[in-house]
Formats: sequence, structure tokens, C-alpha cells
Amino acid sequence: MALPLRHFSPTEFACKCGCGAGMEKMDPVFLKMLDEARELAGIPFVLTSAYRCPKHNRAVGGVEDSAHVRGHAVDIRCASSHERFRIVSALLEAGFRRIEAAPTWIHADTDPAKPQDVIFYAAGRTY
Repeated sequence: MALPLRHFSPTEFACKCGCGAGMEKMDPVFLKMLDEARELAGIPFVLTSAYRCPKHNRAVGGVEDSAHVRGHAVDIRCASSHERFRIVSALLEAGFRRIEAAPTWIHADTDPAKPQDVIFYAAGRTY
């Protein structure tokens, strides 16, 4: 059963490899937080990556223990420093405690197995 979200459709969470997995693999608490962050930001969140099956995660060079594989992460396109500020501010206000910044995207996750209260920079890495 798909969780009702105000700002996202189930197709936005689909694995990019076409395997058919997606929103049903996402953590419901994560989805509620993401939807709230989008409401707070007042700007669209364009997801460039959401759920990844293990095979697709390997194909894109994702880290072995990627939060994307467990349904605890998304990457949000970011085209300017102003967008970055609004996205990160909203994510923090919605309760996210793990954020990664890159030149063109923001990674947000709620993976309980990873260090909390961190904002880190991608340093050329994609995942």
C-alpha cells in the first residue's frame, strides 16, 4: 500500500534500473519527513535518486552500505546556493540528521545504522 504523500508520486521513488522496485521499499517515517521538508521549503524537490536495488547501487558506484538500498535516502537536485539553503534548512527543520552536499544535489537520509547529526560534502563521490 502506497503512503499518501502531498508532494511526491510513487514513480519518483522507483529504482532507475527499471527492476520495478521503489516506493514500497522506502521507509514510511522517512517518506513522511521528506514530504514535510518539501512543504517547509516551499520549492519543488526533484529526486535524482531514491530507492536503489543492490544491483543498480553497484552499477552507479554507490557505497556498499548505501541508505538508498534500505529505503532511507534520496538525492534532491540543487541548481543554486539559494535552493541549497532552502532545501537544507527544510530538511533540518523536518528532523533530518544526515545530509550530504554536492555541487548539484543534496543527499538526505535517516539511516539509523549511520552516524547522526552530520552534514558532509561529497568530495567528487557519487552514490
